[in-house]
Amino acid sequence: MEISKIALQDGIQALKVVGKIKTYTTFLDFKQELEYYIQAFSNNDKEGKYALQGDVFRIYFVRAHPLNSYVLGYLCKLHIYDKFSIEVIVDTFRMFAFFEDLDLVDVFSVKIKEEE
Repeated sequence: MEISKIALQDGIQALKVVGKIKTYTTFLDFKQELEYYIQAFSNNDKEGKYALQGDVFRIYFVRAHPLNSYVLGYLCKLHIYDKFSIEVIVDTFRMFAFFEDLDLVDVFSVKIKEEE
């Protein structure tokens, strides 16, 4: 699993998460890396290494199906308890359907974008 900051076609920044998060250990690595971005986002840091532009926290999952339940729980915690506006971008309809089956498409403003 790899995490990097990217600029989408419209210039909006997102975190790109490539690969599956299958185990609890991998989830902990994901969460630890994400914490740096979350801290910068919470502090409205617009220029640091972990800064993300905009008012929405965007995560682009690539080749991540099926998504681990720990990740879903963590995203729900960020949205519900920490009041983050989260947009999830996925690379396949299969991943979109995964969020749709869980009735989370509108919660996370899930969108499909093919990998470049």
